[in-house]
Amino acid sequence: MVIMEGFFTPSKGVFFGIHFADVHFDESTEVDIVNLNSPTPKQIVRIVGVILSLILLTTFTGFVVDARRQFLPGTTLERVAIGSLTPAEALTKVRHVDLQPINHTIELTALDQTVASSSAQLEASYHYDQTLTAILQSQQADFFGWLRQLLSNNQAELAYPLPVTYNQDKLKLLIQALKAQVDAPPHFPSAKLNTSGLTESLVIDTGEDIFTLNESATLQQLTEKLSQVTNQTLAQNSDQPISAAAVLDPVSQQLTPEQITQAHERAGRLVGEKLVFEKDHLKRTLNDTQLVSLLTFPDGYQTEAINEVLYQWAQEINRVPQNAEFVYDPETLVVSVFVPDRKGLELNTAMMAQSVVDGLKELEGTDTQNLNDATLTKELALIETEAEKTLAETNNLGIKERIGFGESYYYHSIPSRVHNVSLTTNRISLTLVAPGEEFSFNKTLGEVSAATGFQPAYVIMSGRTVLGDGGGVCQVSSTLFRALLDSGLNITRRLQHSYRVSYYELDRQPGFDATVYAGNVDLRFINDTDDYVLVYGQADPATLYMFIEIYGTSDGRTTEIKDYQSWDPRPPLPTQYIPDSTLAPGQLKQVDWSAAGIKAKFTHIVRDKDGKIMRENEYYSNYRPWAAKFLQGV
Repeated sequence: MVIMEGFFTPSKGVFFGIHFADVHFDESTEVDIVNLNSPTPKQIVRIVGVILSLILLTTFTGFVVDARRQFLPGTTLERVAIGSLTPAEALTKVRHVDLQPINHTIELTALDQTVASSSAQLEASYHYDQTLTAILQSQQADFFGWLRQLLSNNQAELAYPLPVTYNQDKLKLLIQALKAQVDAPPHFPSAKLNTSGLTESLVIDTGEDIFTLNESATLQQLTEKLSQVTNQTLAQNSDQPISAAAVLDPVSQQLTPEQITQAHERAGRLVGEKLVFEKDHLKRTLNDTQLVSLLTFPDGYQTEAINEVLYQWAQEINRVPQNAEFVYDPETLVVSVFVPDRKGLELNTAMMAQSVVDGLKELEGTDTQNLNDATLTKELALIETEAEKTLAETNNLGIKERIGFGESYYYHSIPSRVHNVSLTTNRISLTLVAPGEEFSFNKTLGEVSAATGFQPAYVIMSGRTVLGDGGGVCQVSSTLFRALLDSGLNITRRLQHSYRVSYYELDRQPGFDATVYAGNVDLRFINDTDDYVLVYGQADPATLYMFIEIYGTSDGRTTEIKDYQSWDPRPPLPTQYIPDSTLAPGQLKQVDWSAAGIKAKFTHIVRDKDGKIMRENEYYSNYRPWAAKFLQGV
């Protein structure tokens, strides 16, 4: 007899079917070991059952693990039996068979263009290892389905095709070959106004349907279609190429009839209108022909074209700060150096691009009658940098700041006229006018003749336009007249031209010119400020633009031009032909040009710093109609 303490655990009891819940062991308890080591027949059956179950489970698990490494029985790849083989064994077998894709052709089409390559050119082949891996994964994706198939008594054939694969780089070359045939420059709808102010000259280009081949999307679509190609499908369609359509993206589209009508209406609203940007006498204008060209259809605006305009403006406007220089003889008051201080300027192109778009939108939605002279004015967006030295620091004459500004253009001038404009500007520039002194344009300019450097250009003399020394002088006097109007200085004499001159109406209405000629045909003003004033001008023969500035000390006066009117338009007089024996019979030589007649006037008001009117003058101009004149050989 052996005394046992805690020998049996509850789990052992369960295994042998012996329950000790009501048995208590202590030191006085004696257990018969022999009886405990003699299980009953029922217990023996249980033990054997558990052992057999473990053996069966282990065997089945090994079977499943081993089967998972193999293809299901009955599996074939392109009629090659690979059932119950591992991927490595199957790979060896199919390679030994040496399967080759059937020769075929791949076509890629877009619009009316087609490119083609043979399967050999595209390096068609089989990727056995990838295909075998894919088959094994697909068979085992559903474990219980795979197990049912594995244990099924009815082992049906599981036939798999062998997909043909192609060299991706070769497919890309095929796509690029088609792209080269299909792609074309976009042809966007646009509008063009051939004659400013004339709606009938408006032309709408309807654009064209143009596409670009999307390479990545086409490659994806082509690859997906070719992934379905097998020897079986090739054998079924041996005489037919495999055709696929390329993916196209539109780059421009033609307007529909309805959109064409809307485009005419939209562009027509800009005819005759202007968009002006200005700040401190710096001005840039978009006329109606330019505005129309900035439209895109069916909506939107030409961003690139707007940026090109702004780039050109920036080239003209941008400048670094300029320090003042002023050197003069205190005795004679002859100025040798004058450089006004100028702020550094940079066109804010980002703000301006948005401002142009905003202006276009406003003009499209604004009744022209609500605009002054059909012009919408907005601020020129500039980034300014102050100069380090100002004019006020250079002198004690009171030449501190600009108090007047005038500008003009003289496009289409002949070379001799361009020369005379520059010469005249240089002659009157840097003139100092004392307080109370009267300035005379003719006196300041001096003699106008070939001897003083002037060249023959067209002038108005005795009712005719003739070649004479000094043609172009009036370009400068007219520009000075505009600067005087802006300054508010006391203009004591101004005369109009006999007839309208196109140069003076390039940027102004009729009536803002001033003619000068020897004698009393003069432009004069009195310096009615308490300090000296200086006349400063520049003419640019390259851009055919000039300006005149008046410098002094501002006393707070302001100016206003109001009540402008033009009326009584009259057509040009009939063309005149003047017999000339120096010309060959019938030969014509034009010596004068026609001009329509018109009357114009405006009121110029000058107010002091308190707003009180100092002067109020009306400037009246009556331009006679003018006849074109030809010399005719007799």
